[in-house]
Amino acid sequence: MTLGFTFSKDLESASLTWEDGQELPLETLGRFASIGLVHQQARRGKLQVRDLHGLVMDDPLLIDFDLQVDEKPQLFLPKHLKEDMPLLESDVALFGFGVRAQDDYGVTRCLLKWQKSSVDSPTAIVDQGEIERLISPSQRTAVVNYEKIFSSLALRPGDKITFEVEANDNRTPDKQTTRSRRYSFFVYQQELGGLSINQLGFGGPQDVREGRIAKSTKATAVKAPEGLKTRELVRNEHQANVVTGTQAPTVRGEHGRAAQDYFRLMSKVPYESEPGQATPGGPKATPQKPEDPTVPPQQAPEK
Repeated sequence: MTLGFTFSKDLESASLTWEDGQELPLETLGRFASIGLVHQQARRGKLQVRDLHGLVMDDPLLIDFDLQVDEKPQLFLPKHLKEDMPLLESDVALFGFGVRAQDDYGVTRCLLKWQKSSVDSPTAIVDQGEIERLISPSQRTAVVNYEKIFSSLALRPGDKITFEVEANDNRTPDKQTTRSRRYSFFVYQQELGGLSINQLGFGGPQDVREGRIAKSTKATAVKAPEGLKTRELVRNEHQANVVTGTQAPTVRGEHGRAAQDYFRLMSKVPYESEPGQATPGGPKATPQKPEDPTVPPQQAPEK
């Protein structure tokens, strides 16, 4: 960093003294004084000058030097970028994306690094390169476009491209660098039958390595037979007498008669008598046989 000072009189000398006693002389020219230094730690300095008449300042100028942390730049890439993205050979020339880089003091450069390999041997690099985008002057937020970056490469089905992006800030002398994760895509044909299962990366070691993906066939729709569709109407006309053996509980006391009348009413038994039981003050009732529903009722003769 460079510090410059202006005074009201011509100077003979000027110096900056640190707290540990180290003294740094300043360059003077008339009423001006300046110094260049590397600021690496937080400390306090005291500036003192002497004019041509030998006079000095009564109160030296105190200067506090603080350090602020310079964070690494940040990179933001589109979410649709992934690993092992399939691309047709005709779509490779149009492939591109944008990058947004941010830094608390400024971004100076974005660099895209790419490597070419094959699906069969992804670790065997056959070609590689870099695409640089300079940002001048440095900006805290910069948007960089990488459009049609692989159009000049002669890519064929089975080739694989792996790439990453890095950004540099403006810190000196050592710049800070941030790298993105690695992305990749492979080139395939319109018909996938030309690539093996192993080349596409499907399945595990136990799968057949020499297998091929079968071509899809047109599905044939089978119409349901109309003869099996029938409608049936089911009606149940069964009739039967349901006789229960449940007896009414015996209730004694002043409420006994009221309880018996309640159960007679609910069971539809005639109030006057019950089967096998005589009414008070009358003869014993005769049990009546239930009517047979199968025998038609007798009709009175017409007159």
